[in-house]
Amino acid sequence: MTAQRIVFCGSQYDVACDRRCDKAWGINMRPRHDEGRFLADCELDDAPADPGTYEGMDAKPPGPSWQGSLNRWCVRECERCVMVAAGAPIKLRTW
Repeated sequence: MTAQRIVFCGSQYDVACDRRCDKAWGINMRPRHDEGRFLADCELDDAPADPGTYEGMDAKPPGPSWQGSLNRWCVRECERCVMVAAGAPIKLRTW
C-alpha cells in the first residue's frame, strides 16, 4: 500500500492505494455487470496502460513499480485509490 498526505480543496487528506496499476481502469472506464456492479479483478484482464482518461495533464501511472507519488489521476480517477480526512483510518476497497 502507498499512502501520502495531500491538500485537496484547501483541506488535508490522506490518500492511499494498493499499487495495482495493472488492474486500474479508472472509475469511469472500469467494466461493469449489466446491473451496474463493477467487475472484480479476477473477471478482468489487465487494464490498459492508457485507459484514455486524464486529470489535467496527469495520466495513469506507468505501473506498480513506479516510484513516484500519487498524482491527480490517482486521486480523482483511479477506482483503487481512497481519500480520507487526515489521520482517519484508511480502508482500501477489495476488487
